[in-house]
Amino acid sequence: MNFDDYKNVWVFIESFEDQPKSVGLELLGQGRRLADELGQKLVAVALGRDTTELARASALYGADQVITVDGEEYASYSADAYGYAFLKLVDKYKPNVILIGATVNGRDFAPHFAACLETGCTSDATELIYNPETKDIEFVEPAAGGKILAVITIPVLRPQVGTIRPGTFKTAPSGKREIFE
Repeated sequence: MNFDDYKNVWVFIESFEDQPKSVGLELLGQGRRLADELGQKLVAVALGRDTTELARASALYGADQVITVDGEEYASYSADAYGYAFLKLVDKYKPNVILIGATVNGRDFAPHFAACLETGCTSDATELIYNPETKDIEFVEPAAGGKILAVITIPVLRPQVGTIRPGTFKTAPSGKREIFE
């Protein structure tokens, strides 16, 4: 696997009734930080019946680029439809990192398409750390009932896929690229 082929940090912008859920907007702030540290672009990915509002909000919250997939088949969540779309997009664009909100749908669909890609998927991360030596993202997640923290990396596969708990990060609307630590 040639890691140089994999570029950009993707954030899945989940929606409900064609409006963005807050977790995707929260992740754009952390995605911006990671993209800047990696020297890559921040890309929002939105699927839905009408993605106009998703694209607008993604740009407002700092995405350099927005990939949209519109269609009636994406009006309601379907693991098969969303997974298939992501498989095709990943095959075409080869992202380095994919961040997905750990919602009911995100927890269902992220490991599904990550397994199809034969890559790892970290679940329920609460912190994201860029390691400049390895160029990996370290996903920090609570383990053993929250009594310890585990640091998970995906060092030999791309893309690096992880779900992040809603409310973990603050939203940061910006053309200013404000990052809240």
